[in-house]
Amino acid sequence: MNKFVASLVLCGFASVSLSGCMESLEKQVEKDPDSIIGKKTQEIGKLDPNKKDQKIMKDDPEIQVTNPITAGLEVYGPALEKISKLHITHAMDLYKAENDRYPKDYDEFMTVIIKANNIELPVLPGGLKYMYDEENHKLVVVKDLSAEPKKE
Repeated sequence: MNKFVASLVLCGFASVSLSGCMESLEKQVEKDPDSIIGKKTQEIGKLDPNKKDQKIMKDDPEIQVTNPITAGLEVYGPALEKISKLHITHAMDLYKAENDRYPKDYDEFMTVIIKANNIELPVLPGGLKYMYDEENHKLVVVKDLSAEPKKE
């Protein structure tokens, strides 16, 4: 009986002393204000094919899972990028079917595709931007190489 009482007292003491160590539930689930998860944008630039300090990313982003525990997070960005490009491709195909042509320039693309369809794209991680390629009539993702730190 004494061991039982002692273990109860010890468990009670441990639970009382450890309960103050955790942050409140609100703080635990609070979202980081710098996080891009869930943020949307209609900010799309006009692609300058002659600009040297930019790299056009692959049209089909590769999904590389390096850790099975964080696989969901590693898939999140490329999956959202692919889905958003599909929305724009579909809107462009519908526009071409109606008008027998693609938008003639960047301004028409923004007006009749993005604004008219209220398309919002997920915010991309650091250094990546959405650009409209007028020549090929498609949305591309561009990495700004001038924003990267120089290697010595």
